Amino acid sequence: TMSLLLKKQINKEISNAGLAGSVEGAAIQRLADAILEENKVELIREVLEICQAERSSGSVTAAQVDAALAQLKGGAQAISMVNVVNAFAVPKISYDPVARKMFADTAPRHLFASAEAKQKLYL
Repeated sequence: TMSLLLKKQINKEISNAGLAGSVEGAAIQRLADAILEENKVELIREVLEICQAERSSGSVTAAQVDAALAQLKGGAQAISMVNVVNAFAVPKISYDPVARKMFADTAPRHLFASAEAKQKLYL
């Protein structure tokens, strides 16, 4: 578990690095665990510098902290570069050639085509 003093120190370093509000709780916990394992408080600043340099946008995740820790130890950790997105959560955008505009299509979507659409394919 993370002590109050360690938590304050981590939060102070996060604020100093300009990452306040953009570090996930799991990433803070992973950073605290690593500090307790290594018994090195200097690790906070080094890990945050690496995470800030490699962060494109969004929040710093536990996977990014693990990758930064592996980089500091000299090993390379595999980071998942695939992000699975639910196809039904992404808005469908259609083009209206008459109005010459893009619009969000709110018609219900189905995974498979209807029987009539399949029949028209072969006619």
